[in-house]
Amino acid sequence: MVRPVVRHFIRRISVIRLQYAQRLLLYSFFIPTFFFWLLAQLVGEWVWPLDTLNQFQVQFIFVFLLFAFIFHLAARPTGMHLSTLALVFILLQVLPFYIKQQKPPCPVGSCKSEALRIVQYNVYFQNRNLTGILKWATDISKTTDILVLHEIPVQWQRPLHKLKAIYPYMLITDNAAPYDMAVFSHIPLSQIESWGDGGVSRSVAIRVHGNTPVLGLPFQLYGVHVASPVSQVAWEHRNEALRFHGWQLRDYVQPNQIFLGDLNTTSFSAWYRRLLRTTGLKDAQFGFGLMPTWSFFFKTNVFNGLQIDHMLVSPEIYIEDRHTLGDYGSDHLPIYTKLWLYK
Repeated sequence: MVRPVVRHFIRRISVIRLQYAQRLLLYSFFIPTFFFWLLAQLVGEWVWPLDTLNQFQVQFIFVFLLFAFIFHLAARPTGMHLSTLALVFILLQVLPFYIKQQKPPCPVGSCKSEALRIVQYNVYFQNRNLTGILKWATDISKTTDILVLHEIPVQWQRPLHKLKAIYPYMLITDNAAPYDMAVFSHIPLSQIESWGDGGVSRSVAIRVHGNTPVLGLPFQLYGVHVASPVSQVAWEHRNEALRFHGWQLRDYVQPNQIFLGDLNTTSFSAWYRRLLRTTGLKDAQFGFGLMPTWSFFFKTNVFNGLQIDHMLVSPEIYIEDRHTLGDYGSDHLPIYTKLWLYK
């Protein structure tokens, strides 16, 4: 009589221990993940590691989706509800990128409008595919009005001048190696300005003005490359650069402003949202979905990439198309944008 009772008691204790061990193992992963994610939402703007963590919202979708599924199977409603809450919060930030927020002021051809086709590409300062880049730039010249390149390797400075035979108007900076920029254009450019620092700040910018060839509609193209936040100091330099360029765009308002570049931050960053508020410009990505342009390892995709190459435009500009192009030896992908200016 005693032995069955003892065996039953031992089995019962073992089951309870196993349940608590499973619960402890599950929550030991979930609680730190949820805590640091929540902390990044609240104070990420002022803390470098949390701001960096905040960039990975798309990856957090899959993490919290997995947690919600596991908690559902384990019949743990608290964990499932918290995971679902985090998912809903992230999806509310992602949803606007999949909703077309602007319609053209009038049907194409029924009013005075002209298209502008721009390709932006961070070629990566250690890229060795110069021949491939030159061929690619030549191939897309018929469908591109302006080509903007970032992080030009020092040894590419002179060979890139060959593109002048295709793009008659060009500017290549030479004061921010290895983060120099270049603009190649079929459209005449005027009021050309550039400034940069290839040192600690790793910031470079080009600002040019032009007029569309048919209707003569004025526009300003402002291209930048800012520091990658790989350290506290670099993060501070990036934020200073974003603040500075935001002020420049706010204080020197031009018609049809186009601001683009490698901003080394995603749309989920408080610093990026501050840039939008300061400039009054709109994100050209709205309506075209999230589009990773830089990869951590190997091939860029939604699991293994972040969208850190951006374009902001004046509210009156209509974006018809925006998508990435192929890989040409960089850790970034080139981006094609077709936009319309109106008279």
